[in-house]
Amino acid sequence: MTTARSGRHVLRQWAGLLAGLLAATALAVAYDVFWRADLAIYDAALPIRAAPGDVVIVAADDASIAQLGRWPWPRATHARLMDQLTRAGARAVAFDILFTEPDTQSPAADAELAAAISRGPPTVLPLAVEMPGAGRPLRVLEPIASLARVAAGVGHVHLELDRDGVGRSVFLLEGPGEAKFPHLMLTLLRHAPQEALPVLSGARHPDPAGAGAVWVRDFQMLIPFLGAPGHFNRLSY
Repeated sequence: MTTARSGRHVLRQWAGLLAGLLAATALAVAYDVFWRADLAIYDAALPIRAAPGDVVIVAADDASIAQLGRWPWPRATHARLMDQLTRAGARAVAFDILFTEPDTQSPAADAELAAAISRGPPTVLPLAVEMPGAGRPLRVLEPIASLARVAAGVGHVHLELDRDGVGRSVFLLEGPGEAKFPHLMLTLLRHAPQEALPVLSGARHPDPAGAGAVWVRDFQMLIPFLGAPGHFNRLSY
């Protein structure tokens, strides 16, 4: 009899411990306390691989500013860079600088940049989103008409930041009311010669309730990082 009571007592202890663990786990999941561990596991699991040799970042870095002067630089400077990239044999260019307003200081420089883009490789340009608030609708700011006409395409350049401030994912499609604008890198792949057309993949995030009123994002993809910052070939502008 004593042995049976002792066995039941042990079972109740284990059952109570298990119930406590399950409750604690449920609370942890409900309050999302594992997010830091999730991100650390993702970062640690990424393999380090060689960066592709045909991708080069031309960076507007401190050395560039020291030599070319304070930002913003004249459009004629960007035109000279485009001609340099053309002579270097670039297959395609993602020019990640906003050209949403005309150059009021030198209107002819816009035409000069447009001409440089038109005689160069396929070049894609970014767009911006203006969110004025106070109930006013957001606006999509695309490149000025003279540049949009010669660009191979446009795309957004947004990153999704995690709670620790690091960008680990992108939405391949975004847009007002419907996700219609591809990410700039997706646009680049679609127009780069000798590249297979990319297939959309990632978590689906349709938002039909917000159609026509909000910024909708779709196809969220985790970025398969190849290495730490500085891993890709990099040149100073």
